[in-house]
Amino acid sequence: MFAKFKENLKKTFLSLSVLSIGIFIFISLFTFHHSDNTFFKYDSTLIENKNAFGLLGSVISEFLLEVFGKSSYFLSFFFIFHSVRVFFSRFMSWYCWGFLPISLIILCFGAEYLVKNFGLENLDGGILGLGLLNYYYYFFENLEYDKSLVSVIFFFGLLSLLVSLNIGISEIINSFKFLTRVTLNSIFFILYILKLSKRVKFQKLFESKKSVGSRKI
Repeated sequence: MFAKFKENLKKTFLSLSVLSIGIFIFISLFTFHHSDNTFFKYDSTLIENKNAFGLLGSVISEFLLEVFGKSSYFLSFFFIFHSVRVFFSRFMSWYCWGFLPISLIILCFGAEYLVKNFGLENLDGGILGLGLLNYYYYFFENLEYDKSLVSVIFFFGLLSLLVSLNIGISEIINSFKFLTRVTLNSIFFILYILKLSKRVKFQKLFESKKSVGSRKI
């Protein structure tokens, strides 16, 4: 019993630690202000930084935004997402960390590519994305199948994201089934409330191994 308690305490502590890192990065990025003092810029007349975490938050957020742009938000999502998985005993594997930089690189490139070709100004790949895009245009702009190459890069980017988040095909299928059942149940319930249907057959949200049951009203 004590071993189980110790294991749960360790799991909770690890989950909260990873969650804290993710929240810290997100709030630092979200409250970033150009007038704050940073590692590369310091104003002695500035009394207080507008970043929620003060000087530390402004230094970290400026570095991340300068290098990775808006793709930096994936870092916060990465930690928050894995904190939930750790809480439910799905610990982070080594390949999650291994594919994290690959995912960031492709995200930065993709963000800058979308800005350049589709005018999505809200996206930003930072210095890294801009440099990668310039290299891409220099070597592959006149390539006959350049669009196909971009599609391949985006496809591997999606695979890299799934691996870094440790999401398997079965989990994607189960998530899709779950969302489908939620949508169907919502539609059935609305029809029942509007008295367009006398009986509603609700789908179970979670599928059992033996069979998928239903419940009637």
